[in-house]
Amino acid sequence: MGSFGKTLCIRMTKINAGLFVLLTIFLFFFRYTHAKNGEEKNVSKVKRSFWLIRNRCNIWTGLRARRCLYKEKYRKDTYKACGWWWRKRCKTGTTYFWKYKWRTCHKRCPVNGGWTGWSRWGTWGGCHGSSCVGQQKRLRTRSCTHPRQRNGGRHCRGSSFEWMSRSCRPVHSKVNGSWGSWGQWRAHGACSNTCGKGRRLFIRQRTCTRPAPKCGGRRCPGPTTQNKYKSCFLKKCVVDGGWGAWQTWGDYKTCSKTCGTGTKVRHRVRYCDNPSPSNGGAKCQGKDRESDDSVCNVHGCPRDGKWSAWGQWGHFRHCSETCGHGVRYRYRYRECNDPEPENGGKKCPGSLKDEEFKRCFLAKCPKMRIKLISKTDKIMSDLNSTKTETSPVITGDSVNLQNQTSI
Repeated sequence: MGSFGKTLCIRMTKINAGLFVLLTIFLFFFRYTHAKNGEEKNVSKVKRSFWLIRNRCNIWTGLRARRCLYKEKYRKDTYKACGWWWRKRCKTGTTYFWKYKWRTCHKRCPVNGGWTGWSRWGTWGGCHGSSCVGQQKRLRTRSCTHPRQRNGGRHCRGSSFEWMSRSCRPVHSKVNGSWGSWGQWRAHGACSNTCGKGRRLFIRQRTCTRPAPKCGGRRCPGPTTQNKYKSCFLKKCVVDGGWGAWQTWGDYKTCSKTCGTGTKVRHRVRYCDNPSPSNGGAKCQGKDRESDDSVCNVHGCPRDGKWSAWGQWGHFRHCSETCGHGVRYRYRYRECNDPEPENGGKKCPGSLKDEEFKRCFLAKCPKMRIKLISKTDKIMSDLNSTKTETSPVITGDSVNLQNQTSI
């Protein structure tokens, strides 16, 4: 290889070395920039967290976070290329300098104490007391550690323990009761009656005090008092009479009438023997005999019939003769119903029918040799001949006949 080849090789070596140096510088610069950006990010996070917890006292550590300025010492080394083809780095010198930075620092702060929760209740203790009712106690506690008092803070207020008590009965205090002796008989109240025989109450008592029941002991069995009655007499009683019960009714007497509506009577009595008057007492007031009337009717009484009032007159009939003098008549009627005859009574006397006659004249009859008896004259002659059967009443030109026989 000639000189040209040697020269080219040397130049290529120098170019490679230069490229290597440039690549190294680029990598160093990139790493330095990236590290600086990451440090700035961390610083910004610290700043934010600092401002969030600023002036807050940590109750568990007793420290308050703050922002403090401090200086940090740095060292800077200088190098240069050396060796064959500047392939080595040789240290030329070292310099020192200071940088000021912010960081979080802590300062003590006072923390007030806080109570923990109450513990579970302990077991009941023994029953203490000299009377029938004693007391048992049990305990629970708490501590001033939530949080603990630090740096001059206030201590927990209140008690760190608490007692619970309940009543109990000591075993040795139970005593059963027993009766004492009976007392004397004593009168209780006055005699039951103010006169005559009566009763008076006497009472005696005893007490359950030998000994008395104590602390739930059994009470004395049986009553505390006994009663008895004694007879007493003050004076004879004035007894007023009182009526006894009514006796049974007697039989009815004979009816007061033999026919029609009558009455029959029965009686009952009572006696003044409930009680009988004694020692100047008053007699019974009122009647001792009582009557009871009842309607009786053996059979209806005979009743005679009576006429009712006459009815209206009817119209007059035609004249009995066609010429000469004649008679016109009319009728009226009545009934035997005011009242009707009953139970064999008599019927109404007289006739049901009443007649009234009136003379009439239509025209003159023609003259004849033989004198004929008119029908009117014949009727009039009959009336005169039978006076016992009819009685004529003539007023003006009318004749009223009342027949006494029934039609």
